[in-house]
Amino acid sequence: MISIIRKGPRFIMMEVDDIENMKDYFLNNFKALHMGSLAQAFDMTGEGYSVLFLTKNMKNAKKLNDLEEIIIFEDDIDYVLTTIIDNKQALNINRVRVAPRIILMRLLGNRDKIIDQIKTEYESEEGSFLELINDFDHKGTILGFTKKSLNKNMCVNDLENRALFIKNRSGYLIKHFRLDALRYINEGLDKKDWYEMEIRIYDMYEAYDLHYQRVMKIIEILELGLILGEAWTKDYPRLFMAVGVYRLRFFSFLDPKEIKKILIGLEYLEDGTRICDYDLYYKRKKINWTDIKEEKLKFRKEIGLENRKRIVSRITKEIKEELLKNDEDVRKTRIY
Repeated sequence: MISIIRKGPRFIMMEVDDIENMKDYFLNNFKALHMGSLAQAFDMTGEGYSVLFLTKNMKNAKKLNDLEEIIIFEDDIDYVLTTIIDNKQALNINRVRVAPRIILMRLLGNRDKIIDQIKTEYESEEGSFLELINDFDHKGTILGFTKKSLNKNMCVNDLENRALFIKNRSGYLIKHFRLDALRYINEGLDKKDWYEMEIRIYDMYEAYDLHYQRVMKIIEILELGLILGEAWTKDYPRLFMAVGVYRLRFFSFLDPKEIKKILIGLEYLEDGTRICDYDLYYKRKKINWTDIKEEKLKFRKEIGLENRKRIVSRITKEIKEELLKNDEDVRKTRIY
């Protein structure tokens, strides 16, 4: 599904007497790396990461760039802090301060319209993302914007040049931004209509959990749209013959034929074995495989295999391995 909101890394400042000693302690006892700049630290981190700034005199430091050393952790800052307290390293720390929390928002459509709308709803200050992070005296939340997918680490260059500092707690903002996500999307797209579709999953071997996992993973990774409801129902392929199907109510900006191409690609294993039906309905009309024929792709199987290849070309190595594992799990449910 389209990811609209996620958290950024946590930033924290420590005043210590011996910077080199503390830096060596962190590098030797945690999954930590030394960074050369604030921008580099942000580029190398994501949600769940922590960024630590070390200084000998926090009072004289007006900006994060004034602090002497930067270290990033793959661990959450809560784990880092509890570990140094347990190991008595907290005795070597004079002062600790946290920087504003970071939230990243995915933009669709008119960037300025969405940002201006948020500015009217929340008391905020505008600036560039790095400028707002650098000024760590603020107590609130920094909201950065991007048109890139949030399913990967963000680099500074992925972000828009407009960012907001909002004088509210991050937990409060995340809750409200998630509730208002569709409203902001519609605002940016000038209230363009979504395609409301229905995906129906059918498998005579009843491996519904595996087919559900399969399609949901691809919807999420390729950011095809939003699932707004799901339920069991019945279909009638022949008169008086009822079969159980699992139904997903699906919203997308993509044309239904583009969604059908992806669904038919998921119906096939790599060796050409067809494992299920992912039927697609738009305005109560079924989108058939014959509706997505191409000049060189005229038969169902070759259409399915070609679109499977297209799916694989768009996903990461890790997701491809998950898809192949799902293939094997589905294959084990077949009776030959």
